Amino acid sequence: MALPEQQPEIPPDQQVIEVPDQPEIPAAVEAAGVHSAQPTMQPVQGDDNQPIAQPVPAPAPSGPSIKIPATGEQQLEALSKGSINDSKTWFGVYWLYKIRKAVKDGLQVIFGGGK
Repeated sequence: MALPEQQPEIPPDQQVIEVPDQPEIPAAVEAAGVHSAQPTMQPVQGDDNQPIAQPVPAPAPSGPSIKIPATGEQQLEALSKGSINDSKTWFGVYWLYKIRKAVKDGLQVIFGGGK
């Protein structure tokens, strides 16, 4: 016969405290002219009421990824087979290593179309 689950007892000195979404501003600070920040961003306008800057929306969350500065893995393979004294060889070797590591870790690999 199974026993019913018991609710854990919270000791009286460790009570749960609710944290408000907006911090409270003390009266002395408000009297000094300090106000809380606006939660939404507004476009910045110049003297002639023309917009100078627009707020930039946050990028859509996607899976973790790594961006490679090359047009493809074949280009990196070709670069990695060069002379050991050439820095392009080590560039290709490094990025091939990063691609293999990213694939092993489950990251998305994006090629950026480098030169």
